[in-house]
Amino acid sequence: IYNCFLDACVQCGDFERASTHFQEMKHLNVADTVGYNTMLKAHLSLGQSEEARSLVKEMTARGLSANKVTYNELLHAKVMSKDRRGMWSVVEEEVGYN
Repeated sequence: IYNCFLDACVQCGDFERASTHFQEMKHLNVADTVGYNTMLKAHLSLGQSEEARSLVKEMTARGLSANKVTYNELLHAKVMSKDRRGMWSVVEEEVGYN
């Protein structure tokens, strides 16, 4: 239910509430890869690529693994911004993941 509410906040464009809710999720230790991917998508939709990258590092530090959805979101953002070097960086990182 936590992830459903988080996604609803993001889909409605209430990024402030999404961020607050996500912090609560982390505090309660219920933040999982799905929640991180949801926040990743929110940051990327706002053009906040550095914040998105920080989330991936935080996720890993918390013992959660990035998955194909994580890398797809990162890659999609690089494609949309026409960042060819960034695209290959994400691909190389994903290959290391697999």
